[in-house]
This record gives sequence, structure tokens and C-alpha cells, in this order.
Amino acid sequence: MGVAGATAGLYRGLHLRPRRANPRPRVWMDISIGGKPAGRITFELFAEALPRTCRNFRALCTGEMGISPRTGKPLCYRGSRFHRAVNTDDDPPQYLREGADGTGRSFEIWKGMFVQGGDIEHGDGTGNESIYGQAFEDEGFEFKHNDKYLLSMAGTPPMRHREAEARAHVPHRNGSQFFITTKSTTQNLGGASITHFDYRHVVFGRVASREGIGVVNRIQKLPTEAAKGHRIIEAVVITGCGEAEPEEPAGGCAGAEEEAPQGKAWFEQAAEAEAAKERARATAALERGVPQLDLEDQVRSAEVDDD
Repeated sequence: MGVAGATAGLYRGLHLRPRRANPRPRVWMDISIGGKPAGRITFELFAEALPRTCRNFRALCTGEMGISPRTGKPLCYRGSRFHRAVNTDDDPPQYLREGADGTGRSFEIWKGMFVQGGDIEHGDGTGNESIYGQAFEDEGFEFKHNDKYLLSMAGTPPMRHREAEARAHVPHRNGSQFFITTKSTTQNLGGASITHFDYRHVVFGRVASREGIGVVNRIQKLPTEAAKGHRIIEAVVITGCGEAEPEEPAGGCAGAEEEAPQGKAWFEQAAEAEAAKERARATAALERGVPQLDLEDQVRSAEVDDD
């Protein structure tokens, strides 16, 4: 048996389980900066743990709830803005150079902390509205602010400093406003987890696309007015929003995840291809009349020669 045959035998009968369908809902927002399209942010919502909070956000993306009886404005993010971008400090950008002698490539130290938006009432962070009324309660604190690109409620404005957050925060004020963390949990390049947001703001989703991460980073780096609560100077508008189609599992429908996949794994295909090549070479040799070697006959001939 050749190497290809052995490989085929080794993997025969093995199956890779198909990727499970993601049950979490996904929504999207198209963003423009300064009147020019900037890209799409796709969010994955943690609806299995926080269904009430996620339903509010999803419905505000689809606009399915119509007009607010309180404000007379659409219950939808379309046309609202990202109005705030907060860094870890207000100092000028700082850079590090690669290499011990400082002559390598230059890297900017990331100072991003979070970007905030979603005021569908006034557009400047002073309004508050939800599909349940003006505000609804904190549903739970299942998830922490321990990573970049987490989606969290901003019932009251999140504050950069721990003391200011403690003074400003009011519980159970969730509405349409949200923020996205851009601060890393690692200590390198000035990053650290934002622990003073935990148990105050409800984390209920995350950015789920590379394009969305790029758009969020771009918003974070826009010029702001620090004296006016880090208000973004340029207009960052949500030009469109909605719910994404549910994901299908690879190789079949959502209910077939426990069955063997329809197609063969890549290593099985490679082994079978190599075995087919080996059979083709053997067939071609027979057609040319080249005799096949018999190992036992060769051993006997060697013994005769030795005598």
C-alpha cells in the first residue's frame, strides 16, 4: 500500500462536523462621515442572555415600531448620529518606533476608549427613547467591558474617569443611546479594561465584521471638541440600518448540524486524488509493457548470487 493509500485509510470514516448556525441576531448600520459613505457596521446581539435589551436595539434598526407616541419621531436609528468619541486622554498623538535604536517603523499609540451614538430624539446625546417608552430597566450584567468593539447601553453618558462615572451614572435609564468600546484589555500600548463601566452599563452585543471595526476606528480618530463633552466635529450619520439575514451552517441547513457533511473533508479529497494518480501511473506502466518488480523474487535472486 502506498503513502496515499495509507493516508486514505487513516482518514476513511472520519467526518468534520459542519459549522453550527449562529442563533444570535445580526443588525447593520450604514455610516457616512462628512456626507461621504464610510462603510457598514454589523453587530451581533447577545439575545440569548439579554432578550429585552436586544429586542429594543434590533427594532430600532428595523424601524418596525413606527412613530413614537411621545416624541412624534420615528423609532429608528436611520438619520441619527454618532455624536461623541472619547479617548483615554486629550494629549496629542504619541508614537513608538520599532527596534532598540528607535530607527524602525513608527506606530501610533492607540488611545481610543469608546464612541457613542443613537440619540434618535435630539441627535446630540440629550434625548432618550426606547420601544418600551422613554426608558427601561437594566436587564442584567452578564458581560463585562473587557474587550474592544463591545456594544453597550448608554442610558446615561459613559464617562472617561472612574469618579466622574460614579457621579453621573443613573441606573435603569436605557433607551436608544449606545456606545462601542475601542479600548483593549491588554496593558501594552496603554490599554486596560474599562472596569468602571461594569455593573453600570449593559453589554449586549459586539461588532461582528472587519469592515465595521474599520469604520468604528475611523470614527474614534475624528477630531472632537473636548470642552463640549468630546463632541465629534464632523457629521457622522447612520444613513441606513436593518436586520441581517440569519447565518446558515456550512454544508447544510440549520437542523442538520449533527449529521455528517454532504461533501468530503479536504484531506480525504487530497488522499483520494493522490491514490488516483498512483493508479494512473501503474496503469500507464502496464500499457507500456514495463514489468512490475516483485520484492520476494529480488530477495531470492540475491541469495543465489551470494552462493
